[in-house]
Amino acid sequence: MLRALTTGFVMLVLASPTSAQEGKAFELGVDGMIAYRATTPSSTTVTLPVGRMRVGYFLAPNFSFEPSLSYNSSDGNGSHASRTTIGVSIVPQFATMGNAKVYARPFVDYNFVTSTVDNRRITSRSSSVGAGIGVRVPLANRLMWRLEAAYANSTGESQFMGLIGLSFFTN
Repeated sequence: MLRALTTGFVMLVLASPTSAQEGKAFELGVDGMIAYRATTPSSTTVTLPVGRMRVGYFLAPNFSFEPSLSYNSSDGNGSHASRTTIGVSIVPQFATMGNAKVYARPFVDYNFVTSTVDNRRITSRSSSVGAGIGVRVPLANRLMWRLEAAYANSTGESQFMGLIGLSFFTN
């Protein structure tokens, strides 16, 4: 399953050669995250330095479409769990603060979770919707930090997230 998702993500990244030829920019990025699940039982998850890959396709100078992919795995006490998340978002930039660029990011994520406990395999699928607000801060030519606070909700589950990322821009 992960191989199919990764292949699909790579194909999506490479699917638009005409945009690159027309001079439209792409944002290639990775994000680390600290997330707090506010629903009982509550939990805190840390995925640093990289928990998510993303590619932003700029449809206009201040507006991009951004698919993302993340994979997390954990083992312990005879059990195993993995979570694959495919997401899509739009990222309108709406203000500048000096050299920094402020953006909003409404998103939809699709989650596929597999757990193995006592040799029993359990799978689940869910989707979540959310929104974030963040800032891109220049680091070097075509390289920016990306800092974001976000909230996501799936049926019966609320999550607050802080993301820190690094973005490379092609143009």
